[in-house]
Amino acid sequence: MTAPRHWSVRRLAILLLGLALAGCGAGVLPAIHSEEERLAVARRLLGEGQYVTASELLRTYVANNAGSADVDQAIYLLGYAQLRSKEWTSAATEFERLLRDYPESDSSAAARYGLAESQLAQSRPPDFDQEFTHRALAEWQRYLNDFPGQPLHQLHLRGHADDVVEAQKPFLRMVGLKVSGLGRT
Repeated sequence: MTAPRHWSVRRLAILLLGLALAGCGAGVLPAIHSEEERLAVARRLLGEGQYVTASELLRTYVANNAGSADVDQAIYLLGYAQLRSKEWTSAATEFERLLRDYPESDSSAAARYGLAESQLAQSRPPDFDQEFTHRALAEWQRYLNDFPGQPLHQLHLRGHADDVVEAQKPFLRMVGLKVSGLGRT
């Protein structure tokens, strides 16, 4: 092997090693010292668009805090994070859980809407089975019936996705999320 080629192979090996080590550190969860901090960090990560990492923190929070006053919000946020990271089935499961276990929650309207969104995302093209499309339509109808005064209702009827995100911002602020990176700038 010639000297220049030897050096380029060595550089490539060093570069690949560096990338591998950097990739290993990219998935590390932040240090958490309390359950309150876990929820706060998850909210911050959601606001920053780090949905997968936030999902991991929220999953642990929900498992460890079944009787907590904030568990319903944590379940909604977990479903929201999964929805944003395109984990449609997991998101639907969390939204259904919130609606079943905490029907009086302040998060119920947003969970019902999120459930419809996750069902629609799982729907297939017109030539295939439309089970999830029908489920989504049924959930939106339930949403319209159960929460007629919600701002998402009017916006859904007009079909403006950016407006829907804008309408969700007050709710997201209520549960403690930073919303500057969502929707319109």
